[in-house]
Amino acid sequence: EPWAGAVGRKSKSKLHAVLGRNPGWPAIKAINSRLQGEEEGSLSAEWSTSDAFLMKYAPLTSVEVERSFSKLKYLLSDRRTRLTVENLEKQLVIFCNADSEC
Repeated sequence: EPWAGAVGRKSKSKLHAVLGRNPGWPAIKAINSRLQGEEEGSLSAEWSTSDAFLMKYAPLTSVEVERSFSKLKYLLSDRRTRLTVENLEKQLVIFCNADSEC
């Protein structure tokens, strides 16, 4: 079994919890099933066949979002115990203007 052991069960539980909170996950699963040939039938009204085909190559995350989370992880570190809202705003302005990626 691929989820063997206590760590595997916790990982599986966490994965299902995260994916369960994503409202688009059922649509992605349905499109994937049809692209893999596992499920027959028509797509929901919001997806055309060409849209579903393009989903095969669409990333589930974007680089910009990952960079933003990386920067926020630095700001909200456990080592920063005295970070005020005012200083947080200043840091965000500096980070966003440094790379022009925010």
